[in-house]
Amino acid sequence: MCGRFVNHLADMHRWAALLKGWPAGGALSYNVAPTTQVPLLTAQGSQMMSWGLVPAWSKEAKTQYATFNARLESAAEKPAFRNAWRAKRTCIVPMRGYYEWRVEGGKKQPYLVQHASQPLFVAGLWEPRQGASSFTLLTRPACENLNALHPRQPCVLPVEALDGWLQGDMQLMDEPPAQVNQYLDYYAVSTEVGSVRNDHERLIKPLEGDSEPDLFG
Repeated sequence: MCGRFVNHLADMHRWAALLKGWPAGGALSYNVAPTTQVPLLTAQGSQMMSWGLVPAWSKEAKTQYATFNARLESAAEKPAFRNAWRAKRTCIVPMRGYYEWRVEGGKKQPYLVQHASQPLFVAGLWEPRQGASSFTLLTRPACENLNALHPRQPCVLPVEALDGWLQGDMQLMDEPPAQVNQYLDYYAVSTEVGSVRNDHERLIKPLEGDSEPDLFG
């Protein structure tokens, strides 16, 4: 599950060729939450969309259930996501990392999951809608080094697969990318991230006594 993430990238100019104009003026955040307007990449370039996919058949511009994540194993069949999957409406959500919570000592402790040396390029699906297109993040069973934190993780794409995914190569999801997942790590952060009103760089700082990976060179 991925319900909060950070899309303020460190050293953004280093990744400019891959980002292709992203975020194109879109607001960046240290605490992105569902329903937020988020800059992402499609085959047409950088766009702004609402986080939480609204199916084309929905009469309302929102759903009555959570659609901010879609399980990879069932996205092709689930009514909310199958149209986007079959139409190959793929997108990529660049992020510095995402937050995950774990119960420790009866309390929920947030962690930030990041790659050791690059942004996370997370695979998603999107649905057009007049006035406000929307998207969901694809998830899969967690890799070994994240499983102790949460049983699921976003589908993170290797750099060499970005163009293929945007062109609708759904077979790129057949196998988890070991060359990316092996470099994912996490550390504890402040419980301030629990409130969407908090949005500042301190949210991604490791708690005292925990260590932050050497990120982005």
